[in-house]
Amino acid sequence: HFWFEVGQPNTIVSISLKNNTPFSPVDLCYDLFKQGQSARLGGQCDDDGMDGVTDLSGSYYLEQAGIYFIEVHDQNDDEEDPRALNNYLLSINLVEDPDPYEPNNSAAEAKEIGSQAGYISFMADEDWFKIQVQSPNQMLVLDLQAQDRSTVDLRYEVLMPDGTTPVNSGQVEDGRREVAQLHDVLALDSPGWYYIKITDAYDDDTDTSVGYTLTASLQQNPDVRDRGPTNDTWQDATPLTSGQPVTDGYLATRADEDWYVIDSPGVTDSNPALLEVELEFPSSSPVIPSVDLIVPDPNTPCNPGDACDYLVWECGGCNNNAQCQDAQCPSHSCDRAMGKCVAANECFDGGTYRGCGIRSLIMQGPSFGVGGDSRHLKTVAPMYGPRYYFRVADYGARHLDPDNSYRFTVTVHPEPDTHESPPNGLYLPYITKDQEQETRDWNKRLATPVTCSDNGTEIVCGPITGYISFRGDQDWYVLTLPGQDYTIPKETEADPSTAGCYVDFNLLWDWSFSGSGMSLGYVVVRGGDEMGPELGSGSGTWGNGGENECSYVCGEYQAPTKLYLWVFSPGFEKYDFNNPYNITIRAVRGVCPQNCSYCRADTCDFHCPNPVNAVGCGSNSCQ
Repeated sequence: HFWFEVGQPNTIVSISLKNNTPFSPVDLCYDLFKQGQSARLGGQCDDDGMDGVTDLSGSYYLEQAGIYFIEVHDQNDDEEDPRALNNYLLSINLVEDPDPYEPNNSAAEAKEIGSQAGYISFMADEDWFKIQVQSPNQMLVLDLQAQDRSTVDLRYEVLMPDGTTPVNSGQVEDGRREVAQLHDVLALDSPGWYYIKITDAYDDDTDTSVGYTLTASLQQNPDVRDRGPTNDTWQDATPLTSGQPVTDGYLATRADEDWYVIDSPGVTDSNPALLEVELEFPSSSPVIPSVDLIVPDPNTPCNPGDACDYLVWECGGCNNNAQCQDAQCPSHSCDRAMGKCVAANECFDGGTYRGCGIRSLIMQGPSFGVGGDSRHLKTVAPMYGPRYYFRVADYGARHLDPDNSYRFTVTVHPEPDTHESPPNGLYLPYITKDQEQETRDWNKRLATPVTCSDNGTEIVCGPITGYISFRGDQDWYVLTLPGQDYTIPKETEADPSTAGCYVDFNLLWDWSFSGSGMSLGYVVVRGGDEMGPELGSGSGTWGNGGENECSYVCGEYQAPTKLYLWVFSPGFEKYDFNNPYNITIRAVRGVCPQNCSYCRADTCDFHCPNPVNAVGCGSNSCQ
């Protein structure tokens, strides 16, 4: 035991305990006590004296003058090391606490913020400050800055008037690498005394020479919708009028989120409308904007307070392909462990019902940006219910901007495509090539039936008029003859000796599209094969214009067959709800079209056993 005397209250004692041997069986420890008291004031231990030189140091706050003791011992009091070379060195240093706010180590001792620097001057030091909020929905602007690089890793925590409920916190990871500078803007909903606690982030560092400055001020929130009651939850969502912009919204405080709601009675998933959504921040704003679109699910009823972790929809299979499983969910997210579709974690009011929320779209990033600008988002999405909620927030809840307002507009348009009632394709707003391939058979089950006619020369399917009216829109059609489950029959040739055993059909696309800035794919799907063009604005017939327009159905190998027509925008990001496409698919009876390399007589790369094509390639027979 060692004792020392402290002549002044509010003194800092720095204790150092070390040895000079790389290994010792003794696990050195020290403990600090005040004379006459059994409570340990502090201490440290080297858990393993065999793994290197012991070097322990710590600083402790002594509120009272008097006699203090330091006890040095083995951690478990079961080891010794009598070797003279393995002695230890204990030293102490007494300094006056430089922190003018001490003691302020609890909410009860919290001080009002002054202009002087504070210090994390001893181990596990907590510096408590308080600020009075006299009216609701104020905005706290906080700045915490170190005077220089320091061993202390500064951390702040803002607490509610109860002194325990956190509002927010922030810290630096290593105060020695950079001068700590922390800034925050927080929404304070209720009046009262709020607390700001300053500590070392890991409670293991001190610094009596480098302090910090704390400033905090109260301001009025620039967003009038956050001055009370706020629109920070869906229950307090601001009603929108279709086409009328909000021009004075702000994400002014940390983790701020602004909720909006729009109603369109009569809209359902079988009678949808369109939602045109646009959000724009100034290019100088630090905010990374995002918009969540949420619709209450009538198929997953709920009561207020329900967790709503999952929708009624189940998901799985697909050989554990994640994108395929996600595509089974209207929320585009499958919990693979549970085999259920993820909900939006709230029981929403749908107007005439309550349902767990479907987060149908998260609109964020350059792919949703006008010209790739991630601060100017715009898209069109299908509206599958009479009430939609919109959550405007910073993506990741890390950035804020009390200086720049945003512009937010939601417009409800009627769905011009009659084939979308009900939809003739899955809504997959984040679709990838892999997901499209995995879900193709599901889309076929949603295809709109188109009845074709046969005049003896050609089979005509159309005209078909439709729209790629929203991002990710896919229009599927199944083409069939009356009373049949196929599009193209298997017919015997009148003269098989010259033309082959069965009739071949040359496919032609008669098309028109007056939209601009996008192309459309008009793909005919037969089994696992696909064929067809990608065409922009204009009109014409595709299929007879040369080698790159070669499409046909071989009577010998491919008839009878059912054809599907798949219309989409390549990349699945562009849309046009103002300009329709018109498409007619014609299957013309005849030999393999001579613009196809595998139908020419001078090649052996033919698909049909047609004697005309067999010159030099062996013989084929209809027997």
